[in-house]
Amino acid sequence: FMPKKVNLPAGVFGIVEAVDQERGQIIIRTEVCRIYGMLGSGHFREGILRILSRKDELISKSGVKPEYEGNILVGGSLYLKEAISTAISIGVSGIITGGIDAGDYRAVASGRLVFPKKIDNDVGISIVVCEGFGSIPIGMDIFETLQNFEGKFILIDGNKSSVILPSFLSSCMVKIKSTKLPDLPKTGFSDTDRTTIISELKIGLKVRVVGNSYFGEQGKLVAVNDSLSLLPSGIYDYLATVETARRKIQVPVANLEIIM
Repeated sequence: FMPKKVNLPAGVFGIVEAVDQERGQIIIRTEVCRIYGMLGSGHFREGILRILSRKDELISKSGVKPEYEGNILVGGSLYLKEAISTAISIGVSGIITGGIDAGDYRAVASGRLVFPKKIDNDVGISIVVCEGFGSIPIGMDIFETLQNFEGKFILIDGNKSSVILPSFLSSCMVKIKSTKLPDLPKTGFSDTDRTTIISELKIGLKVRVVGNSYFGEQGKLVAVNDSLSLLPSGIYDYLATVETARRKIQVPVANLEIIM
């Protein structure tokens, strides 16, 4: 048969950097916003982003409709087991949620709560859990970012707990043309993973609470105690005062993460 030319939509604005015909892979230099969740499962997939509810609502079976086939759904604080099963059966590409039941997560992650990075799980859908186990609202910073991409093409990698939001503005090409990718390995392809950034905790920074008390609360750091305090758990730690949109709370410094 004669070779046939096929137009392959990239789904993003960018510049092709490399083509691997043997693997069927292409590297495109583009501009994206990347969100990392706490845990996840499922292969790398793409789809149109659909927001189903507020960030703190439970998603039931009735909320997952057949027209969402191939889409990536943003839910609230938790998808019920029946909702996840329905999403798989109708061909939903992915789910982004605040929390998940531990038993439901085991079901999609080969019966594990923690598994080696080299092991990839997939049950026909990719799931990224932004906050943790249980019914937990998606963080306001993450939810507001996702709202900006409603109806847009995005990518999700459950096994890396990662959501990739390509810029949908053609003006981003100006910035893309002025940047350069790091040198590629000999294979021409690299696997970029999340990077942990350690920063000094300073007054005025925007922070998120990641401990048991006030989990998911966000606000501005307004004070840090000079002396250690005895916590109910029996350990000593410095207490930080965080001003949220509704109130001021005190939490251990160890239970804070900086929102970059």
